[in-house]
Amino acid sequence: MAKNQIPMSHPEYKLSLSKKAQEDFEDILLYTLQAWGEEQMYVYRDDILNPALEELCKQPHIGHKRSDL
Repeated sequence: MAKNQIPMSHPEYKLSLSKKAQEDFEDILLYTLQAWGEEQMYVYRDDILNPALEELCKQPHIGHKRSDL
């Protein structure tokens, strides 16, 4: 599995983060680690990965289309 792929339970879709999205995610986690500590970083990481990103795989047409993404 590629570094930027997030394994999800929905068999029809796989979510792959762009390089920029992966960098942003890592920056968010680093900031959280520095500001609130390791435990909170893991809580926040897990909240983003599941259910937030997993929901995108379950309902890939939610949200708004943007040409810049």
